[in-house]
Amino acid sequence: MPLMKVAFQYGVSAGDISQVVRQVYVGALERRLAMQGRPASDARLAVMGGFTKGEVQTAREALRSGVSINSTKSISLDQITGLLTIWHTDSRFSTAYGLALDLSLDRNEGQRTVPTLIDAACPGVDQDALLDELVASGCVEIHDERFVRCLSRAYVPKGREVGKIARMGRFLAAISENFSYNVLRDESEPGYFERAVIAESALTEEGKALFLQLVETKGQSLLEEIDTWLTGLGPPYVTPRGKKYGFGLYFFEEPELAATLDSSANEWRQQRGNTERSHSADEIDVLAPRIGPLQGKPTQGEH
Repeated sequence: MPLMKVAFQYGVSAGDISQVVRQVYVGALERRLAMQGRPASDARLAVMGGFTKGEVQTAREALRSGVSINSTKSISLDQITGLLTIWHTDSRFSTAYGLALDLSLDRNEGQRTVPTLIDAACPGVDQDALLDELVASGCVEIHDERFVRCLSRAYVPKGREVGKIARMGRFLAAISENFSYNVLRDESEPGYFERAVIAESALTEEGKALFLQLVETKGQSLLEEIDTWLTGLGPPYVTPRGKKYGFGLYFFEEPELAATLDSSANEWRQQRGNTERSHSADEIDVLAPRIGPLQGKPTQGEH
């Protein structure tokens, strides 16, 4: 439901959404079959996914010719966040207390320069494009056309709609990955951290403002602490062959439809506490014949 607000604002039709879901499903199913060493023909994908063969061919062609939205951006989220982290943690660019120093735009002025920082954080990136993005997001300001001052360690893009939507997609995917992992993980695997706190009483606008202020202060402090800890992590815990992991904090408004999903705050807490409980996923053979009717009462022996 929340995503529909964005769809309406940007003129995304139900057909557009259906097409994207079809492409993602076909692509994921294709990769799944490849991992299992099974042929991923158009016919097989159509039967397993419930598509027509023509729909599969269209989806696969779109996947082959499609361009990732991130590839059209000269500056990536990782480059900016990485630069801000190094600016606040590397002794060449920060104080002993983690305060970012003002940096010169002139490479000839020693180590404390913007070009040196860029070389350390994201070598090869376009300096002007990067500074434009940092200034537009309110992370930095430029003084006397010579020095750059960092105003915020948190990067929140402003004005660039495509960038905002790309960011939204990335972190919605991260949240979905968390829940998917916890639902499908093996019993021997630890669950991913997932917690939430919701006000038991409805808040006024003033109460919301106080809550939001507390979250921004405490949340930002916690994220900076974790970011600094990760920056200092080295072998044997870091390897080029590993995977990247992350941790996020989000303020949200409880949807109106929550009453139909959770009948009470106690049920929400119980659901949250069951996160660590293991779940086993059963793979359904969609090619096998169905047992019993599609609708109505179960046949004898079904439960």
